[in-house]
Amino acid sequence: MSIHAPTTLQLKLRAATQPGHTRLEERLDLLGKAMTVERYRLLLGRFYGVYQPLEAQLAAASDWPALGYDFDERRKVERLVGDLTDLGMTAEEVEELPRCRDLPHSHNLASADTFERLDAWLVPLESEGE
Repeated sequence: MSIHAPTTLQLKLRAATQPGHTRLEERLDLLGKAMTVERYRLLLGRFYGVYQPLEAQLAAASDWPALGYDFDERRKVERLVGDLTDLGMTAEEVEELPRCRDLPHSHNLASADTFERLDAWLVPLESEGE
């Protein structure tokens, strides 16, 4: 992974999604609760359930190199799989994790609706660990 200045596309996306990210982080309360290994694994599994279909959708949505954007460098799924297997899950268990099927179309990812959907998908962590 290379370190470089953010592209115009990255800066625009960051600005458009910052309020949604902030609200979601507050709802997840990652720093305010005891982060157990099990809760962390559940959270990573939920992120995997979002990023796996999202990355597939985004990969097909645009000619990223023509836009001057290295999409492959930004992918998260491989790292999430590595973390989940490091936390004791098998590759088969990771593959069987539920996927978020309620993603918006790629042209509308920075909308408030996107973050409402992600909130509904990510926040119910507490009931899963019981």
